[in-house]
Amino acid sequence: MTMAHTQPAQQGFALKQSACRTDLTHLSHQEGLLNIEKAVLEKFLTIQSESHQEHPSLSDIAVSDRTFTGGGFITDFCTLNILRIGPRQESYQFSDISATINADIDTGYVIYIENGYIKTLEGFTYEADWPDHVASIRLNPCTPQ
Repeated sequence: MTMAHTQPAQQGFALKQSACRTDLTHLSHQEGLLNIEKAVLEKFLTIQSESHQEHPSLSDIAVSDRTFTGGGFITDFCTLNILRIGPRQESYQFSDISATINADIDTGYVIYIENGYIKTLEGFTYEADWPDHVASIRLNPCTPQ
């Protein structure tokens, strides 16, 4: 498993700042995780659980902000204890997950860990615009076979 230590690609984007409320009932079903976010996080958490603890239920994860950039998306998560996957001093970017969506669009993902918490998921295409609808997802292996 390779952990990429790169500058966050978020820099340069004017992301909305939104506070997470402890009462998460204001989130509608559509403001929860998208299917692609669920698939990528499930893959990441499965990789992490091999060396750490059991992973949290994805239904308990709350989105604080999501921005579509044309070529992808950036999703920020509320900092909740269920998203803590490491020690507080641990911050890094994990970029070993890729997928093919809608049968022919190659995509990559960066998961930002800040102070031990999953904080942000960034998804992007390599050449095409991000589609309006993701009809199919095929996650690629993390290591060459």
